[in-house]
Amino acid sequence: MTQRAGRGKAGQILDALMKGQTLKYLIFSVLLLNFVQYFLEEAQQASLMLTAESPLLAWTSVFVTTIDELGWIVLSGVVGALGALQSSRATSDVLCAIGAHHCEQSERRATLFGD
Repeated sequence: MTQRAGRGKAGQILDALMKGQTLKYLIFSVLLLNFVQYFLEEAQQASLMLTAESPLLAWTSVFVTTIDELGWIVLSGVVGALGALQSSRATSDVLCAIGAHHCEQSERRATLFGD
């Protein structure tokens, strides 16, 4: 019995979240909802505090949390894309072209596992 399975229902829920990409998409969805919430709140603040003639620095100071949240969304998207690229077969082919040692391992793996 695994340690997570010994925790009962909480362990089962965690196992379900960890399968596939569920946890990643759940976190990304919460980030997007948080982004929308902050954007709407800060847009309301900006409409009360700023005019069309306000400098860019004033606008960015009002939308500071939205900008920060956008940075986290972009960062999580880049990390997710790099993770998908790392696990893809294309990465294996690129590494094979760079070094013969990896290519030999890749060929052995393909022979053993039928890739």
